[in-house]
Amino acid sequence: PRLRQPHHTHLIEGSVARVNDGDAGKQALLMYFRSNTGVAWQSRTVETDSAADWVKPTPAWALNPDSKGQLLRLEPDGPLAYAGNRQRAVIGRGLPCRKC
Repeated sequence: PRLRQPHHTHLIEGSVARVNDGDAGKQALLMYFRSNTGVAWQSRTVETDSAADWVKPTPAWALNPDSKGQLLRLEPDGPLAYAGNRQRAVIGRGLPCRKC
C-alpha cells in the first residue's frame, strides 16, 4: 500500500508496531515517522474489502526535533512506548521549532 504524505514536510525513518484495531480483535499496523515539524507523525493501516491501506498521516504530538524515534511494545501483549528526542529543536534558518 502507498502512503500519502503531507506536502509541507518529509516523513522518513518510520517505526512500526502491531496494534489492536478495536474492530472484533482485528490487528492493524501503527507507524510513527520522523519529520521536520518538531513532532512525530503517525499513520495506521485500515482494511478494505481486498487489502490493507494506510490512512493519511497526522501529527502524533510527541516532541521530535527531526531525529529518529522508535515505537515499540514493552511486552508481547503490553503497552506501546515511543522513544524519541524531547529536546527542543532548531530548524531551518536557526529558528526555534514551531511546535516544541
